[in-house]
Amino acid sequence: TGGEVQRYRRQGVERTLTRLPFTLVWLGTPLKPTHLQAIETQRSIWLLDAPARTVVQVTREGRELARFTVPSRLPEATAFFVSEGQRVAYTIHRGKIAATDVSR
Repeated sequence: TGGEVQRYRRQGVERTLTRLPFTLVWLGTPLKPTHLQAIETQRSIWLLDAPARTVVQVTREGRELARFTVPSRLPEATAFFVSEGQRVAYTIHRGKIAATDVSR
């Protein structure tokens, strides 16, 4: 709820996770992420700030690469998925799906 992103790692066969330092470095005004997508096979971490209607691409180290605005005519997004291969961010808005181009 506070928009904080934390990073954890499992060491070897340990059952517990260790928290690692992780600070987001914003290019513009800091956002408050409400949703996160971190898929091992993707190069970037993707964040959604639903109230700001913004999808953000960040490196695995936390440095912002790009921002993309989702449609403002729709209600606030409740979920999202980014396909890096298709370069599209899909956002869910009360039963409607919006596709946003995330090419730079």
